[in-house]
Amino acid sequence: MANQWFKFKKFMIRQDRCAMKVGTDSVILGSWVRIGEARTALDIGTGTGLLALMLAQRSYLLQVDALEIDAQAASQAAKNVKESAFSDRVNVIRGDFRDFSIQTDKRYDLIISNPPYFQRSIAPSDLPRMVARHAQKLGAAEILEKSGELLRPEGQLCMVMPFEQVEVVVSGALASGLYPARLLEIHATQGSGPKRSCVLFSLQKPVHPVTERLVIEEGGRHRYSDEYVQLTKDFYLDF
Repeated sequence: MANQWFKFKKFMIRQDRCAMKVGTDSVILGSWVRIGEARTALDIGTGTGLLALMLAQRSYLLQVDALEIDAQAASQAAKNVKESAFSDRVNVIRGDFRDFSIQTDKRYDLIISNPPYFQRSIAPSDLPRMVARHAQKLGAAEILEKSGELLRPEGQLCMVMPFEQVEVVVSGALASGLYPARLLEIHATQGSGPKRSCVLFSLQKPVHPVTERLVIEEGGRHRYSDEYVQLTKDFYLDF
């Protein structure tokens, strides 16, 4: 059973009412994305609010909208935000991204998401977890299409996904006018194949797209690589 809470260096995540708990994918994504001079960000499917809070911690200039369709998760994200030092810069919104993308007139410098995927896996019996993890409710194609409309001209979209789906997602992004600018291949251990990828898309075609590689563990269980420690050290208590 997952912990009911997760303590980071500068905020606490309570997760007893959220289907999707704190996971390595989101921590890597929130640590890896480049924020630069961004002033506005949107977190699609915020869940516990983890990614929104990570972004707010990384840049005091950033105002973050954290969108969540599930009522229980949205309520818990709002509580996590309220109890943090970043409550004045993170706004939790309960709603469907498809509706939000039509109704809002805001444009963002950065959009981030750990989206539903696992289209080919068996849906778990727990409905909230199914909604959170599966593309029955919101797929990558919709995120790509609507994000392209919500980004400012210099804006960027950053997502994490299974490695085997990168090619399909990149093709969908190109059809939506988004170009892959950076890609991170995530390996659980040295010598293993990539399991996940973080991909940063831009409305501007990059001159030289960059591919990077990250190994999480080296030399045994919980023996983390120097690169992983350096990437996530501002968040994990043990680093």
